[in-house]
Amino acid sequence: MTPASGPLTDMKKQNRGRRVAARPDPGAWLAEVRHSFDSAAQASGNLQERTIAIGPHVIRLRFAGPAMIGPFLPAVEHLVIASARVPNLTVLIWDSASTQTPLPPFPWSARDYGARGQIGGYNDGRYFTNYDVEWGLLSMLDCRQALALVWMQDARKTPRYVSGAPLRTVLGWWMESCGSFILHAAAIGTEQGGAFYDRLLERVRSMAGIESAGFGSCAPVSGLCNQTRVTFVNPQRDDSGLIGMHWATPDYFPTLGIALLE
Repeated sequence: MTPASGPLTDMKKQNRGRRVAARPDPGAWLAEVRHSFDSAAQASGNLQERTIAIGPHVIRLRFAGPAMIGPFLPAVEHLVIASARVPNLTVLIWDSASTQTPLPPFPWSARDYGARGQIGGYNDGRYFTNYDVEWGLLSMLDCRQALALVWMQDARKTPRYVSGAPLRTVLGWWMESCGSFILHAAAIGTEQGGAFYDRLLERVRSMAGIESAGFGSCAPVSGLCNQTRVTFVNPQRDDSGLIGMHWATPDYFPTLGIALLE
């Protein structure tokens, strides 16, 4: 049964009557999208730039107006530097709602979408393209030009996970092309060490009616867990896969009544 509505269903409706490229040409479409950024910057009359440094890499962020600065800059603002160096990567960032500038029609069809938003025919080792249908977020990178594009339909609808790790998709692609990888990590601690969770567990266990308590980073079979893509280096395999990496306190599974085999 086909759902009556939903992001992909709506996109199919939007694409009716549009010309879908018979042969993918990511370079040509990137040029069209870049022209859209230039038009958006001209329409807003308020092009803004920030330069950030990640290790030895200098990255220039160009905003076609202020709307995307609020959702995208705070998480990386501590990396901002004053530099006249030629950037290693330039990222163009804008939305259509605030600039009143539409994006060119997508040259692909709904069946070209991968499970995680990757676009078939537009990821070839030089070009990388991902579109989050639910939030209207396009990410694209041309490794050869060291140029990335990040577009949203409406900056006001930026989800929290994007604001918390802005540009993660394009930076992940680009850093990998440079032989580096982005590691996601976080910790909460005191001068005595990472005591936050221990103290929180103590408080939970002291509550009336609590028989057992434990913490875990992901609820079983919830479908809401983070995954990490792993590329196998075995010469007999050239594929990649997704694995889940999670943590749990010793009492987590006993609290759930789950017996561990090993």
